[in-house]
Amino acid sequence: MKEKFLQLLVNAVISRSESSIRLPSNRGTYQPDIRKLKEILNKDKNKATGKVFKSLIVLCMAVMTVFNMFSGEKVYAQESEKTMVLEFQGYTYDSNMTQPENTYLLHTFEMDREIYTLYDSLTDHPLETFVIETGNSPNALSGTYDMSFYHDKVLYDNNWNIVVTIRYTLVASVYSSGSFRQFNAIRNSGLTFADTPITSMSIENQSCNAWSNTGVFPCLQIDFNYICNVKAARSADASINASLIYAGFSFGSSTSNYAYRYLNESGSFTMHM
Repeated sequence: MKEKFLQLLVNAVISRSESSIRLPSNRGTYQPDIRKLKEILNKDKNKATGKVFKSLIVLCMAVMTVFNMFSGEKVYAQESEKTMVLEFQGYTYDSNMTQPENTYLLHTFEMDREIYTLYDSLTDHPLETFVIETGNSPNALSGTYDMSFYHDKVLYDNNWNIVVTIRYTLVASVYSSGSFRQFNAIRNSGLTFADTPITSMSIENQSCNAWSNTGVFPCLQIDFNYICNVKAARSADASINASLIYAGFSFGSSTSNYAYRYLNESGSFTMHM
């Protein structure tokens, strides 16, 4: 009887995993069909054995949950509360942030650029973009070359109009030979605007730092952080000022000529060997 139950358990896991793979974008919750398992439990007269079988059912449900989490092309926030870690070709990026609720990540390639985009799951508007650009696939490069990393953060108003997109750029020198790679130096680290803001803006009091996690180069991991204030001029158009406030800017008072938005981000890169 136990052998029959275990076979049913295995068949249930296989059946669920196959359906998950066929439907990678399925975001709905599910109720595993354990009718046959319950029937077996009801027939079992041994309470101790029944407890063991119930434990196996719980384990089965946990395994099926794991299949649901990793079989889809889109990674939704409600599926994990862990720190958002992005796996690029040759690099691992740890964002030091938890993926916000009601969002999903999409992994794409564009010429020599590898891209992760964080979308709002209700409107499909892009919220943040993480890009690595090397001029070629890391596996096809050798010698010394530059790796550029871009992190775009988009700020919207209540109508999903873009208020401003702020870009952090990190450029590192990389040495590669066969499967071996290392960071040789930091070329550049800084903040800019990636588009034209809705009103006059500037980035003030910025501090952008990137360093080897061992304190010396060459190394296999780079850490970075940046802080700044984004300064926006008050507009004669009241709707623009309202958009600034919705996007997280704050006017000191009703007569202040400028509004400010504080940003503080950090992250790290690790080489794949």
